[in-house]
Amino acid sequence: MSYFTFMFRRIAQFIEHCFWPTECPMCGRIGSVGCVSCLQSLLCHPLQLAIGKDLQLFSGALHKDICRDMVLKLKYAGWGQLGISMGRALGKTFSRIPCCLVPIPLHKKSTRPWNQAALLARGIAQEWNVPVLYGLEWRRHVSAQTSGGSEARRSMASDAFVVTCPFPEAMPVILVDDVCTTGTTLRRGASALKRKGVKVPYAITWSTSLRFSR
Repeated sequence: MSYFTFMFRRIAQFIEHCFWPTECPMCGRIGSVGCVSCLQSLLCHPLQLAIGKDLQLFSGALHKDICRDMVLKLKYAGWGQLGISMGRALGKTFSRIPCCLVPIPLHKKSTRPWNQAALLARGIAQEWNVPVLYGLEWRRHVSAQTSGGSEARRSMASDAFVVTCPFPEAMPVILVDDVCTTGTTLRRGASALKRKGVKVPYAITWSTSLRFSR
């Protein structure tokens, strides 16, 4: 890289930082809410787990330390753009699978300005060049899962989700969520789709809770 090119990039980053004052939480690069390469480095021990009879989970990391911090920033600290970068890191970590990506939806009473699972799905889709379909909704009688413990999650109603759009025939679906705690949400989403004849062999999450195996 020439000196001119290096200086041009640094000046461009500075100008970007003036209009978008943020920096990568890992390397400190200005103008970057999270470098994809930095985020991918967190996923050095990805997991593959069975969370149902016919449902395999691909998860980037255990839900602790800085990987947990990234989820908290995404969901509660206003770092929405971080979700796409996290999704791209997942897309680079796991091999591309021809599929439709379906994010777990926000609960109907949620006041969050964005769906973190949808942002992750968009990032994965950019790396895999696959479509994202928003084809699931929560039924109104199901309460938000963040308000209950593991037992409440496991007792989630079997009809927790409703399918809201048609899906392409013969194309499998991969469910996307931020964290897998007990696996129940993903299993219920998969069941709703399977009742409509949709193949759902896999799910993918940024992280997996240490409570998952309990």
